[in-house]
Amino acid sequence: MNKLIFLVMLTLLSSCRYGVTYNELKETKQLKLDVISSLEQDLTTENQIILKKYFERIKNIVFELDNNSKMQNYLHKYFNSYYDEAFCEDFLLSNKNYMKTINKCTKNGFYICSEEVKYYKELLTAAKKLLLKSELDRLVLSHSCKDKLLGLGI
Repeated sequence: MNKLIFLVMLTLLSSCRYGVTYNELKETKQLKLDVISSLEQDLTTENQIILKKYFERIKNIVFELDNNSKMQNYLHKYFNSYYDEAFCEDFLLSNKNYMKTINKCTKNGFYICSEEVKYYKELLTAAKKLLLKSELDRLVLSHSCKDKLLGLGI
């Protein structure tokens, strides 16, 4: 009986852990909107923090998926349940906005933003490799996703 209770608790804790990551992904929508609004302003310390938060969140999600086989299994198992047609529109920057960000971060030949900004495309490419073919096919069915991913060279 104790073993059964332990297994149930372990399952509940791991479900909560993955739920937290899903909630972090949902919060990324607001971070993306903050990045877009910061593009119309000068690159201040506050705007650099905004950029760092968004791009760091993307990096952390990709890193966790890449290094956690249980998280990958969870993603594959529940992809269809969580996937929304607005996924790319909500979470990913367009190539145009990404290039604006890179241009803001480069002053007189020096790169002045966090490294996560610079490696955004590579992070998305790494995330793409973690998806099953059926999941990737479903993503590109959405014109928004297809346009954004192709525009970014993913």
